[in-house]
Amino acid sequence: MSACAATCGRLIQLCQQLERGTFQNPGVGIWVNELADAGDPLCRELLARAGEEAAGLVSAVADRLSFDGAFVVGAWGSAIVKSAVQLETFKAAVRRRYPQAEVRVAQRDAADGAVDMALAQLNGK
Repeated sequence: MSACAATCGRLIQLCQQLERGTFQNPGVGIWVNELADAGDPLCRELLARAGEEAAGLVSAVADRLSFDGAFVVGAWGSAIVKSAVQLETFKAAVRRRYPQAEVRVAQRDAADGAVDMALAQLNGK
């Protein structure tokens, strides 16, 4: 059975489970990544489009803030960080739009950064 046929079969099973009310989240993101890594063209396309869309969010913010030149883009969250296809597409799309931008996978949670910023503001830094 091809990877594409396997994908369609799994999606049909999920739809049937949803209809019967027996659906339990099977970790769809995990198997989409597994199938993409195995070469499934539909899953690779889905993840590549997600990477492009995420880069579009960067563009919206960078353009609104008039970023010019070098800047750092943080990537975090299990969906983009755990998907090689999505992350590489995202990085390439950001580089295409902003050649001097650097994409980094965050080493800390976004909430940590927000707390750091709030503390710096309170301490007058």
